[in-house]
Amino acid sequence: MADNELNRSSAFSPEQMALVNGLVSSAVKEAVGGVFAQLGPVLKDLALTPEKIQAMEDARRAPTAAQEAFAARMKREKKDFSAQDAETRAKIRLIHSSCPHRDENDKESICLVHNYPDRQVRGICPICHSLIEPKHWAYEAPDKDGHAKAVLVDPHPDYKRVLLKQSRAD
Repeated sequence: MADNELNRSSAFSPEQMALVNGLVSSAVKEAVGGVFAQLGPVLKDLALTPEKIQAMEDARRAPTAAQEAFAARMKREKKDFSAQDAETRAKIRLIHSSCPHRDENDKESICLVHNYPDRQVRGICPICHSLIEPKHWAYEAPDKDGHAKAVLVDPHPDYKRVLLKQSRAD
């Protein structure tokens, strides 16, 4: 094989190489220019402007229909629960106030409880599950700042019966 056959670049003269390079370069420029000409409007639409960012933030903050339905359901359930809770508390108050604290044989049903740290006797009625307490200190529910207030609670109206049963037990 001759030297010319191994070196194929020698087949083109420098002028021919410049012409080929120019044609390839212009073809690439034209192709890239055409692609960017088509992508230009798309890229312009994709650009994040402050208005688009604000619109996305507003859309993210806006509740969806499912979230609104869930919130309405929770509000409804909270209202139902509050009504049911108030009704239950009223029934319990009625049961406690109407209980005679006597069993079917007309004997005292109040049981004594001695395991409180203040060493004062308390009573519990197994019929109505009422705790009969003496005068004592208790804490109210905390306010919005988290501070609870101590209050003096009056004795249960039937506490004298507990003291009477305690004196008979001694």
